Amino acid sequence: MKHIQFQNCPPTRTGFKGAAFRVLACLMMFISFSAFAQKNNVSGVVIDKNTNEPVAGAALMVKGTSTGTVTNPDGTYTIKAGGNDVIVCQFFGYKTLELEVANRAKVDFALEEDVETLDATIVVGYGTLKKTQLVGSVENLDGEKVAERPNANVARSLQGQVAGLNIIQADGKASHAGNIYIRGNQTQKVITRPKAGGTPNSDDHYSIGTGGSALVLIDGVEGDLAAVNPADVENVAVLKDASSAAIYGARAANGVILVTTKSGDNEKFTVSYNGAYQINERIIKLEDTIVDDGLAWTKTFYDFWQGRNATPQNPNAKPSDINTFKMGDTGFLDRFIARREAGETGIYDVRNGKYEYYGSVNYPALFFKPFHTSQTHDLTVRGATKKMSYSLTGRFFDQEGLYKIGDDTYRTFNLRSKVKVQVNNWLSVDNNTAVFHSYQRQPMFSTGDTIYDQFDHHGQAPLPPVNEDGTYTNSGVRSGYAQFMEGNGQWDKNLTVVSTTGLTIDFIKDVLSLRGDFSYKAIRRQRERARVPVTAYLGPTTPFEYDTHDDSYKSRWTYDTDYISANAVLTWTPKLGENHNLNVVGGWNLEDYRYHRFYIQRSGMIFPENFASYELFDGTDIKVEQNNSDYGLVGFFGRVNYSLFNRYIFEVS
Repeated sequence: MKHIQFQNCPPTRTGFKGAAFRVLACLMMFISFSAFAQKNNVSGVVIDKNTNEPVAGAALMVKGTSTGTVTNPDGTYTIKAGGNDVIVCQFFGYKTLELEVANRAKVDFALEEDVETLDATIVVGYGTLKKTQLVGSVENLDGEKVAERPNANVARSLQGQVAGLNIIQADGKASHAGNIYIRGNQTQKVITRPKAGGTPNSDDHYSIGTGGSALVLIDGVEGDLAAVNPADVENVAVLKDASSAAIYGARAANGVILVTTKSGDNEKFTVSYNGAYQINERIIKLEDTIVDDGLAWTKTFYDFWQGRNATPQNPNAKPSDINTFKMGDTGFLDRFIARREAGETGIYDVRNGKYEYYGSVNYPALFFKPFHTSQTHDLTVRGATKKMSYSLTGRFFDQEGLYKIGDDTYRTFNLRSKVKVQVNNWLSVDNNTAVFHSYQRQPMFSTGDTIYDQFDHHGQAPLPPVNEDGTYTNSGVRSGYAQFMEGNGQWDKNLTVVSTTGLTIDFIKDVLSLRGDFSYKAIRRQRERARVPVTAYLGPTTPFEYDTHDDSYKSRWTYDTDYISANAVLTWTPKLGENHNLNVVGGWNLEDYRYHRFYIQRSGMIFPENFASYELFDGTDIKVEQNNSDYGLVGFFGRVNYSLFNRYIFEVS
């Protein structure tokens, strides 16, 4: 509410009557202002500017508020609005119009058609349709919205940009594209309540909508969003319901994501480069929240555990060990205090042949970087002549890992070539070839516990990871520090090559055309793991083999995929006049998929510093597994879409 000042009131009169008159005048102004500011019913009609016909279902909102309504079948509406408010009117296919109320009780809108919106085409299954012809729920996203986010892969760039598209990330690893769900998710469990006396079943899942993962097609070939260069994306179409996705059959039951990559255009030869360098900060920093002063930690430990029955000691007894570290006797805290008061900086001592430690170690800070970097480099060459268009793109992405110790990195390389040759007026030939290579190296523990479990159990502040002579301590081994330093880890390599060659015949230009294409995709994935023997020294001459020679091993998995597909699509779009639009699509599809998995593991690492070959292992425990999976599909599909007056639409798939 505006502030009304008394100096704006009428001139003052003398005496009591004059003062009363002034107050009364101000009150009348306040009442008048309040009446002016209140909301009143504003009504009107919304019509088409060209035809003067009423527009039913148009949305009207009071600008800057949540007050809104829609027009009736006769185009009329009523809404609460103030005298100075602005009403915004919107309807698909028309330009948005804003009008001031200006103290009027009747505000009419004459909407003008938005030709660009009406003529805009949307990518759908095996073709395109105008927005005015759409029956199903299709969401379109321009490739620029994807490319402007310098992420590791397209899936992360789509996150939060398409309504109804849920991308569930298991973690922050750059190599993880996430699980993709359309109008659904599988992240929550429901406890099935049994009958009396039964056991609850926590394995049942529920989902909102379909819940399954979406079918992803990249330029018409089933693929992985993580293998697509975000800078290559021209358009992303999300088919969200059965009517829009039905043409792809049963595999489209959970929705379809169609990615179209950029081609050469009619412009002159161009070369462009885009690069990005990022400094990434972890959201959760354990190192900022823990007690890392060894003496303070030990005092707290004593205060909590002294006399506790949870420890295998007598009542009121002082604790004599920190998990797997034996403190020697109950005088450990007293010796720690005495050393600190004496100003001793050494953190090692030997008692009865065993090491005793008085350190101050922050294990999360020892393992994790506070920041890590990533970089992206994109190079594009595009151009066209009268007979040919071409596009060549390349991308390099590199991201450091979170760990300070061990080899922790992820990098990818993309290359895509698209060429189209117009042989004559009715025949064109094109090829689209993409290459994706990724490499990831990450350190690993010898156990299945998480790094946070290791910190809780073995990463206590007084206990350093390395002894004075350079050997590993018990905590250094059990926390995973030694394994990281010695090379325990996992290597992942992926090479994907996809090539599609197509032929387009225009029997009648823009009316009747036939498109045929053949695609071949090869995926070669390899994963290796290595576990080295590691020894901890509990004293100068007291080794403890935590990971022994027999425990050491090397594993290798290979996953080979060969996939071919062929399509033949006939499209008929006759010219039936301004008020009629007919789009008929019919076709044939063939797919063949072959998958082979091979696994081998051998124990007994002879030279821990060099474990590249299985010949450098002497273990007799050798595991070998392999399995194959093949399938083939042959299908026919069709769609008829007819719209009348850009208002009434009929479609069958």
